[in-house]
Amino acid sequence: MVIILIRRFARPDREAAFLQRFAEQKPDGHPDFLGETLTRITDGAVLPDGVPRLLAAPEGSGAFLNVARWRSWDAFERHFAVQLAAPGGFDPEIETRRAEIAILAVEPS
Repeated sequence: MVIILIRRFARPDREAAFLQRFAEQKPDGHPDFLGETLTRITDGAVLPDGVPRLLAAPEGSGAFLNVARWRSWDAFERHFAVQLAAPGGFDPEIETRRAEIAILAVEPS
């Protein structure tokens, strides 16, 4: 299993459209998709030292963190190939910049 951390940057005036698009793109029913959690990152969040800098939104953006669980990175990459290959990698109508992605491999114990 892999955990994919995806930091997204929504335009503050288009957050409702961002959330709607996020819901429409959810890969429910995909056999390799194990679930996800989307969290809006707020300035008032209680986080360990150092983490707020990691999660901070750039000026003029609303930041969201999607924690997605997939059987493999390859399955995620195949499913979202069109979005990952799009020019710029984001929709400037609703986002301010390209998503940032980190992949964590989970080894069975």
